[in-house]
Amino acid sequence: APAARVVGRLTLDTVEKTVIPKAKAMTRAAVLEEQDSQMRTRLAELEQENRRLKTWIQQRIAVDESLNQFSLDELKGMARRNRLPVGGNKAQLMMRLLDEDILDIESLQRY
Repeated sequence: APAARVVGRLTLDTVEKTVIPKAKAMTRAAVLEEQDSQMRTRLAELEQENRRLKTWIQQRIAVDESLNQFSLDELKGMARRNRLPVGGNKAQLMMRLLDEDILDIESLQRY
């Protein structure tokens, strides 16, 4: 009986010193891998949003620089022909037409 207790204690000590730390490390690695995956997904989403915002800024600059190229009636006519809402000011209409690829940035920047 005393020998069994000693063997039992040694076995518990061995388990506590080897198995438990390994299990903790494996759990930590699994959690970190999941967090890494989530962070990579979030990074991809943020990069895509950043690209959209950069495009919007380029469009807005082009619109602001070329407001005098079109009259409000011309822009409304383009919007009507393409079945788009005609409300808003010139900049809003031009942005709407750009979004629908009816106007393009290159043509606005040429003038």
